[in-house]
Amino acid sequence: MAKEFFKFSSGWYLLYCRPKQEKQIANRLSYRSVETFVPEIKKRDKGNRRSRSSIMFPSYVFVHLSDMSDYYEAQDTTSVVGYVKFNNIPVAVDEETISSLKTIISVNASCVITTEKFNTGAQYEISGGLLSGLKCEIIRHMGSHKGLVRVLLLDRNILIDIPSSDLLQYSSNL
Repeated sequence: MAKEFFKFSSGWYLLYCRPKQEKQIANRLSYRSVETFVPEIKKRDKGNRRSRSSIMFPSYVFVHLSDMSDYYEAQDTTSVVGYVKFNNIPVAVDEETISSLKTIISVNASCVITTEKFNTGAQYEISGGLLSGLKCEIIRHMGSHKGLVRVLLLDRNILIDIPSSDLLQYSSNL
């Protein structure tokens, strides 16, 4: 029996993989009944009417693991480098992060992915429109106010244009 190096709990984890292999890995794991999530956004090239899909987090695949067999199945998949770890322990991704990413993608929100560092902004919940229910911060970026969704595990930020009429100040003390 294989030795467990961490206390496993089912949920979302993050795989790091070879460049441009995200979709192939997701297909291989889906074939083996392991749920995957590779967030993609549509980008419109300047001067071009067509839009193209772009992977939101290149070289990363989110996997939902039910048990240790899923863990090893994902880890041993061709082109997977390994799990994203902290102190040599695979880091679980919280359901709220996955839900926020799925919401942003499902509504085709115009967004920018950045590694730029931002000071903490005022906490808001989007109360109207297609992103209703999503929690974000409002920060000033390039002369305008933007909604900011942090993906801490990847050290990435997602900037979204949100009408101010769709925002409610959020307090975690509610």
